[in-house]
Amino acid sequence: MERKNSTLLKALKDVVYHMGGAKRVAATLWPEKKISSAHALLLACLDANRREKLGSEDLIAIIRLGRDAGLHSAMDAFAEQAGYSRPSPITRDEERAELERRFLHALDQSKQMLDQLEGIQGRLKLGGKDK
Repeated sequence: MERKNSTLLKALKDVVYHMGGAKRVAATLWPEKKISSAHALLLACLDANRREKLGSEDLIAIIRLGRDAGLHSAMDAFAEQAGYSRPSPITRDEERAELERRFLHALDQSKQMLDQLEGIQGRLKLGGKDK
């Protein structure tokens, strides 16, 4: 298991390096922390010999930073370590299209609910109050 962990850590370090280094990525991950503290924490999290570990949200954030930069090694290593086949990234256009599809579906559902409410209100006006 140590070999796989080191592969993932190596891939995460690669993403961090290509994203401008540990200080820049640490500031992105933890904007509420002092830069020196965030930097030290990220370096510790990326060191297999240290107890500090990245949280799931932090791990996802680094993988997303990599995806946005076209670096998929961290996600590939994560999937491999978990026993999955290599995933393929979703492009920004695909992500936008899916969000638009979900938005239009939600609008359609809202319209249906509005029609139902108007129907109920119309029946109430015709027949008086509900019993």
